[in-house]
Amino acid sequence: MILKYCTKCRQPFIFCPDSLCPKCREKYNAGYNKHQRDMRADKFYHSKAWKDLSRAVLAKADYKCALCGGLAVEVHHIREIRTDWDKRLDPDNLMPLCTACHNRQRHRG
Repeated sequence: MILKYCTKCRQPFIFCPDSLCPKCREKYNAGYNKHQRDMRADKFYHSKAWKDLSRAVLAKADYKCALCGGLAVEVHHIREIRTDWDKRLDPDNLMPLCTACHNRQRHRG
């Protein structure tokens, strides 16, 4: 079993392609969802359709970040779903990203 240390709480957890332990990830997601997402988007990101498609996008890219070539663990909407809801499940509107690149894409002005 391979252990990794959470970048937030520094507790060890079983390796997965994330920098946060499951407990810290849940807290982060809860805060993000509360402040950034509307209810329709929140429901969408928990849907089976999104989970299946995002897994397929990551697998097709061999878990390689489209921007830096690092380990992709997130799927980014090129055109945000709040501005173009119809493209939410369009594979051409998705790109696999590592957490750092996804954060940069999400927070660019």
